[in-house]
Amino acid sequence: MTFIKDYYVTEQLDLRVFRTQKDHSYFVLKKQESKDSIEIKSLQKLKHKKIVELKDVIKNKHFLRTEIYAVLENIPWLNLRELKSRKNITEKSILKLGYNLADVLCYIHSQGFIYNDLKPDNIMMLEWCDNIKLIDFESCVSIKEDKGSYLMSTPGYSCMQLSTPFAFSNDVFSLGTVLFFGKYNESPYLKHTNDDVLKYMSNERKYLLRGPAQKFEGETKLAEMINAMIEPIHINRPIISEVKTFFEDLI
Repeated sequence: MTFIKDYYVTEQLDLRVFRTQKDHSYFVLKKQESKDSIEIKSLQKLKHKKIVELKDVIKNKHFLRTEIYAVLENIPWLNLRELKSRKNITEKSILKLGYNLADVLCYIHSQGFIYNDLKPDNIMMLEWCDNIKLIDFESCVSIKEDKGSYLMSTPGYSCMQLSTPFAFSNDVFSLGTVLFFGKYNESPYLKHTNDDVLKYMSNERKYLLRGPAQKFEGETKLAEMINAMIEPIHINRPIISEVKTFFEDLI
């Protein structure tokens, strides 16, 4: 049995999931760089049913050093990539997924944050799209505190224009690529080589992003919306509240 602050660990499911003796509940123990890490600071402020819950921040003395851990809610669901590998997603499910993700992104943006790492692996789902939770807030950005910062996230799902100061439209771009993945099992940008995607980098650190290698096919309103969301030029994308209203009207 391991003792970590107030947590008596009686069972370990994998590298990060533990069970406590105190109330027999499972939790995720995630090591952090400091008590002021990006993930801890963002999850202390972001409270939503579609966001993983930060339960505690603990210090654990390990020999001569002190380790910081975030105690996170354990979500025993599959992520979107795992779920997609088991069965196909219908257009109706894509609409539900689009609404749920737009809803939680609207909340994140209203609190002055950009999620900045929306991808299939970070979307935990119970069955098809009815219940979702976002995890991994290591790349989350506070507009107020991190204005003018530079931080890249996952290639293929993040906008390469993240080399410029952050904009809320980056999350809209990522949402479009995730919904595209729901249909085709890949990002519309993963067919490009790095040289294609990062076609040119100026001294001002501005990336020029080529258009997607593949568009969302069809003449439906859904296809039009997703193709608008994955536009390379950020000012041509809809804002997240427009995206939410769009999906809300269709489900």
